[in-house]
Amino acid sequence: TSAYIGQGKAMRARLRARLREWAARFRRWFMPETTAKTIYDLAIIGGGFSGVETAGELVDCLAGIHRYYPRVAKDELKVTLLQDLPRLLPELSERLGVAAHRSLSARGVDVRTGARATCVGARAVALAGGEMLHAATTICTIGTRPNALVERMTIPVERGRIVVNPDLSV
Repeated sequence: TSAYIGQGKAMRARLRARLREWAARFRRWFMPETTAKTIYDLAIIGGGFSGVETAGELVDCLAGIHRYYPRVAKDELKVTLLQDLPRLLPELSERLGVAAHRSLSARGVDVRTGARATCVGARAVALAGGEMLHAATTICTIGTRPNALVERMTIPVERGRIVVNPDLSV
């Protein structure tokens, strides 16, 4: 019986090698090279509190779980943060925005300030300059702005929003 045990290990090793070969062949046949390289790319649109927090959590999560997926190359895992303003965290001081940018970049996030997303597709984000950013997953964390019509109305507003009573009447 000990002879069969040794053969079983060798057979399992051959089967694993064959499965890896089939998976690689499948990937080449059914996934174009550009798709294969961008299958794990994540794009986050918006560099405010939510976008910065999401980018930081995702890059830390990917770094933590990478050891469980040894066949995924580190360069296949990419997190890109797009902010249309000149800096991150516009609600805070410039110093904190620069610190957040530096921290995210050091952890591997591709931070792009001044990059406005104009269209989001199934596998890419179109930027205002005409560049296409390939991304398998896009997370939108942009803020909201009051409707421009509110500014032209003659009702009380606070920070661009309509002031309402406790019962939500105007």
